[in-house]
Amino acid sequence: MKFLSVFLFVVFITSNVMADTCPTPGEIADRKISRLYEWTVDENTTLKELLSVNQLYAVRIMNYGEYISCRYTTTKWPVTLDGKPLGKGCELTPIAGEWTSTDSGQLVCRDKEVSKCGFKFECDEVEKQPD
Repeated sequence: MKFLSVFLFVVFITSNVMADTCPTPGEIADRKISRLYEWTVDENTTLKELLSVNQLYAVRIMNYGEYISCRYTTTKWPVTLDGKPLGKGCELTPIAGEWTSTDSGQLVCRDKEVSKCGFKFECDEVEKQPD
């Protein structure tokens, strides 16, 4: 007996919406941060410092929704991990926590538990995700 299965998948991508939070120190140490972003640190931050972050203390959406800025403590000095969504025409917006806007185009999470400050991004065009 032959079974014929036909699957038709139709996908229309007009925008991509993803919900996220800043990576936890454990996720950073285990190198399991989201691959939906291009992550950067400042030029003076070493890999050892990044992998040894202790606590997330601030979350900001920067430059009118262009990228997320996650700020962590270490034993020496703070480390900032910035993430820009992969894709074209992406914009970050807050979805969880208490946020305040600034005149300089930042949205600052004012929630007591900044690890719960959620945000989403929508993109006009999605790039292929890395494997």
